[in-house]
Amino acid sequence: MRCMPYLTKRWTLAFGFFGMIASFLTGYLSAQSTTDWTGSAGNGLWTTSTNWEGNDVPNSLTEIPDFNPASFVTPGDQIVSIPALTNITVRQVRTTSSDDVTINGPGTLTFNSDGIGVGMAIADFAEAGGNLTFNTDVSVGFGSTLFIIGFSSSQSITFNGALDFGSQGLSDNSSAGQITINGSISGAGRLIASTSRLTTAVMTITAANSYTGNTLVQRGKLLASGNATFGDGTGLLQIFGPSSSFTPSLELSNLTTTTIPNNFTFSGPGEGGNGALQLSAGDATFTGTGTIAGNGGSTTSIVVASGSTLTFSNTISAGANNVIEFSGAGDVETSGSGAILQSSGTTFVTKEGAGTLTYGGAANTYVGLTTINGGDIVLNSTGNSIGNGGLTLNAGTSASLGQSNQVGDTARLTLNGATFNTNGFDESFGPLVLQVSSTFDMGSGDSVIVFQKNEILGWTAGQTLLVLNWSGNLSGGGTDQLFFGTDSTGLSASKLSQILFRNPDGLAIGDYSAQILGTGEVVPVPEPSTYALILGAAVIAYILYYRCRK
Repeated sequence: MRCMPYLTKRWTLAFGFFGMIASFLTGYLSAQSTTDWTGSAGNGLWTTSTNWEGNDVPNSLTEIPDFNPASFVTPGDQIVSIPALTNITVRQVRTTSSDDVTINGPGTLTFNSDGIGVGMAIADFAEAGGNLTFNTDVSVGFGSTLFIIGFSSSQSITFNGALDFGSQGLSDNSSAGQITINGSISGAGRLIASTSRLTTAVMTITAANSYTGNTLVQRGKLLASGNATFGDGTGLLQIFGPSSSFTPSLELSNLTTTTIPNNFTFSGPGEGGNGALQLSAGDATFTGTGTIAGNGGSTTSIVVASGSTLTFSNTISAGANNVIEFSGAGDVETSGSGAILQSSGTTFVTKEGAGTLTYGGAANTYVGLTTINGGDIVLNSTGNSIGNGGLTLNAGTSASLGQSNQVGDTARLTLNGATFNTNGFDESFGPLVLQVSSTFDMGSGDSVIVFQKNEILGWTAGQTLLVLNWSGNLSGGGTDQLFFGTDSTGLSASKLSQILFRNPDGLAIGDYSAQILGTGEVVPVPEPSTYALILGAAVIAYILYYRCRK
């Protein structure tokens, strides 16, 4: 047995109350005793005294078993087993070995900080040691937090047995390697991912868990896959760094249970700018209430991969002066009570990537501009999908109505090489701005579309608004109606000249210029030959009528 007078290059599992490491470290470490594993007995049993330096089996609140290659009788990977019906209690497990260490059951291992709450060593990140695997059940003593600290990016730690968080839980603190928890997690404690490594998934959970504490990702990435659940669903799921320099991420991949009941908070661009929330495979539905708020007013990014659908079926509170960005080739939708709500400030929504954003839940109340830079948006909420902040459709994108009255009556619609599909529904807008030639498709059914009079906002010269599937009446008041203001001054002559009706119902195939009626309704202008045919038909009808009178 030996005392530890200084910090050595080693990585450690340690415990205590989170945030008290530095203040207690120096004085407390001297009270801990460290015992090296030798493996001299050759049977690999933890409980055999001759396997330990000084024949002292570490099994107390102050003891630290150390896997130090300088003490190994047989060099190489070490496999240690805890016999059945045996529970070993230690303060820490440490290794400075470049070889792998595996701790098997069927016995169990408990980490406990003996009630004081602090007791840990922080190893040098330069140590490129081996991997540590627990194939036994592991528990955390009451009042203790299991800290995973000080191992490098080339190392990994794996929990394959059940993991009991106790009252405090587990914290990945200042580590750079891979952490995998394949066993089920129970207890009242919380799971904290706060790694210093920002480029790959550093903590992975794969089992159906029942812990009741919160799940907090402060830095780095937490990957949930397979049967993984975030406890029993009652704890808060929080992807939120303590400052704007922290960019944590949560990645969901092929979840067996696709419904996530936890209330949640998402913030920031995510690790490497790849999204605070990433759905990389499969589908997922959040049924809890949530908050999406940029840390320090930044953009919060949500990324969905191709073939996946992310659904929010409950309310989302938007932070003030925040940007919510949906991106990726997959789809995002709101359903049921799902809606983005604004209590103060302004939230802007941006859509990137080839996927579709569908507002299909309750009415959104955010007040900022909605910009579609990629893919499509479907407006099918029970109230306004888009408030008066306006909607901008950029090149190659589209918007489609799923029902009437989806946009605020004063919301500006900006078309920049895009398509707006009415699908036979009615809608009222603020003014229309045409930046690049775009399409307005009236679809099947009867659409009444109203734009406010545009006196100030210019249209780009030489660009065309192409109206498709119009089936109205040349004199107004038909099945489809397109209004600009309430009288013939709703559009200037130059803007009117930029509107073309293609193959309007009742006229020959072709493109027709537009005219505005005294009601503000815009209709196609028939060719002179069309007027001649109409006049000729009227004359013939009159002659036939006159002859019949005789």
